[in-house]
Amino acid sequence: MNSKQYLKQAYRLNERIKDKEDRLNDLKEMYTSTGAIDYSKDRVQTSTSADAGFTKQVNQIADLESELVCDIEKLKMLKIELNHAIENVPDVDCSLVLSKRYILMKTWEQIAEEMGYSLTQIHRIHNRGIEIFEIP
Repeated sequence: MNSKQYLKQAYRLNERIKDKEDRLNDLKEMYTSTGAIDYSKDRVQTSTSADAGFTKQVNQIADLESELVCDIEKLKMLKIELNHAIENVPDVDCSLVLSKRYILMKTWEQIAEEMGYSLTQIHRIHNRGIEIFEIP
């Protein structure tokens, strides 16, 4: 794993969290909506299930929520680890760019505007920061 891949871990985990949040919202929406009944099908007498029909959806929601809590906790710990590693970068500008990009997850344009540099200069600072960054 190189420096850039190491630093991108938080971004990837954050994207996975967003994906799970979207899936959770979809599941909750499906759970709360009423489905249509198809009366065109022939009715067949069947035995009733011991579980209510919504039990599976409730379990899926609960499982996804617990996964989400775990991932959020991992992200918090990873950001703390990354922050400590980035603080060890001796060049202040490099440290700031790396922090804004990989911990705060800002766009290049936002970083350039906040720091008062051109986009090209921000990329130069970032590249220099990646070169001097040491994976713990």
